[in-house]
Amino acid sequence: MRFYRQGAKGAKKKLDETLPLGGMFIALYAGWFWKAGAERAELIGTVDRPWLFPVWRFLVRYLAPAAVLIVLLNQVGLFG
Repeated sequence: MRFYRQGAKGAKKKLDETLPLGGMFIALYAGWFWKAGAERAELIGTVDRPWLFPVWRFLVRYLAPAAVLIVLLNQVGLFG
């Protein structure tokens, strides 16, 4: 009920704070908990690009969560 009393502005603020959290959880799951064989099969498919999987895995494991964390901290007001 408290969510409705805040109005549209309060609802937008809550969404601005929670959407990056969803992105963080997706990035963490895809990078650390999803099996490498399944990742490779989904990413490469029938195209032969052996260099693509290690690059993608590094980006998803390290860069994506860091970038999403920066967005989340910006949304909660840490960066101004």
